[in-house]
Amino acid sequence: MYSIEEVDRDSFYIEASAVNTYMYCPRRCYYEYVQNEFESNVHTIIGDQVHENVDEFGEEERRGKIIYKSVKLISDTYGVVIKVDTIEKDGEEIYPVEYKKGKKGLWKNDKYQVALQSLLLEEKLQVKINKGYIYYVGSKERVEIKITDKIKDEILRVINSVKELYNSMKIPEGVEDNRCKNCSINNICLPLERKILKTIEKEKD
Repeated sequence: MYSIEEVDRDSFYIEASAVNTYMYCPRRCYYEYVQNEFESNVHTIIGDQVHENVDEFGEEERRGKIIYKSVKLISDTYGVVIKVDTIEKDGEEIYPVEYKKGKKGLWKNDKYQVALQSLLLEEKLQVKINKGYIYYVGSKERVEIKITDKIKDEILRVINSVKELYNSMKIPEGVEDNRCKNCSINNICLPLERKILKTIEKEKD
C-alpha cells in the first residue's frame, strides 16, 4: 500500500528534511544539502537515537490503530522524497506522526515538516488529510498540527526556494541568532566570525 520505488540521487528530488532545514536556516540548508557538509553534535546524535525505534519499516496494531513505521514516499508532482516516522490509521482517519527529541516547542519548521508529510500522503492515497502530530520525546507530549491550505501554500513556496538554492549555487545569509548556538555546522558556517567581519566592513565605510 505504501511502497515506493527507490530514488536516484542524481534526479532532482529534494529531501523533505531539506525543507525543514531551510525553514530553520537557509544557509544551513545550503551547506548540508547542496555542499553535503555535515557535522554531528550532541543534538543530532540524540535525534538519531530517538528515530532508531521508527527507522525500520513495519506494521503493527496498537490500541485499535494500525501503525505503519518508516514509510517512504516520493512525489513527482512536487519533486520531493520523504520518510515519515509513523503513519497511523484510526478507523477511516489517517495521519502522519513525527518524532522530535526535545521538549514541546512547536518550531515552525517542524510544524511544516508534518504538513509536508500530509501533502505527500494525500497525493499518494487520494484522500484529504486535515491533521498530523508531533511527539516530543523530551516532554512525552503529543501535539496535534492542523493542516490548512495556507500552510500547504507556504510549503510549496519553500520547496521552490530550496530548488532555487540548488540551481543558484549561491550561499545565502544565515539567521545569525540563538539558533546558531546549538547548530551542528557552527564550525563550518562561522556565524560569529562573519558577524565580526561585517562589523569591520561597516566601520570602514
